[in-house]
Amino acid sequence: MRIGIVGTDNSHVDQIVRHLNGDGATGDARVVALSGGRGRRNVALAATGGIAEIVDEPAGLIGLVDAVVVADRDGANHRQQAIPLLAAGLPVFVDKPLSRTVADARAMIDTARAHSAPLTSSSALRWIPDTEALVARSAQGGTPQLVVVSGPADPDGDHGGIFFYG
Repeated sequence: MRIGIVGTDNSHVDQIVRHLNGDGATGDARVVALSGGRGRRNVALAATGGIAEIVDEPAGLIGLVDAVVVADRDGANHRQQAIPLLAAGLPVFVDKPLSRTVADARAMIDTARAHSAPLTSSSALRWIPDTEALVARSAQGGTPQLVVVSGPADPDGDHGGIFFYG
């Protein structure tokens, strides 16, 4: 599977490239293209991961890849990045947050449905061992009645404010 990535300033992209192109843990799935132009970050990722293609815009990935990861740090950009790819029928994984507005989320979902394109969004935290252990401990006491999560959140942050980690 040929995978393209949009929004490469996210540190998650380093992990994706290392896992798919470096560790070889997923068989033949590889990152083969990056969107966002030939800036310093993309050129470095391409060199590290042996990635041959760098395109300027997300739509430039169409025809080069079989699936796309949208990993832009600001969810306000996800709609404009994902819609052309979904309209082309490509499967798209949108790193959290899916969007910053209900309207943007709805537009992505509607486009995915209209073009039979798989769309998903989540945090990778669900797969780390600490989270799995917490779920197992919680299951012993029955269904959780309340979950409280805290962490850094800057309403004026550079990547969508409270939506970045909220």
